[in-house]
Amino acid sequence: MPKLCESFVQLQRGEIDSASFERCLLDSILYFPCWDAPEQPQRSGRTTAVGERFDPLIVTRDDMPIMPAFDDSEMIKPWLERRGNTDLANQLTFVTMHGGPLISSMDDRVHLLLVLSNGNMIEIDRSQLARLRNGGAA
Repeated sequence: MPKLCESFVQLQRGEIDSASFERCLLDSILYFPCWDAPEQPQRSGRTTAVGERFDPLIVTRDDMPIMPAFDDSEMIKPWLERRGNTDLANQLTFVTMHGGPLISSMDDRVHLLLVLSNGNMIEIDRSQLARLRNGGAA
């Protein structure tokens, strides 16, 4: 079980507090589908370089842009396929990035959807992202 998923289970059980989970999120490696890594074979990934720009998958719900991020790369394709996006699942690759730099670099208008390997999904809205950017996990 990935560290972030394990931390979320501990949070649900009351074994850790939300600040501990947030620190784990900021330190965890996340995987997210993107459009612009054609040099990589499908379903493979790469680590982003410092200052690199890329085009992540953004889904929309109720006119709200949401970027899905996964704690396990093996969850990406099944998640897309369950939503009827088999063609999309075969077109995208993924990049990896630690949670802290990812959250710091995200557009302020986009929510983050964490898809954990145990099936739980956690939506982190604009205000929560802003708090995390400003050291809210301390």
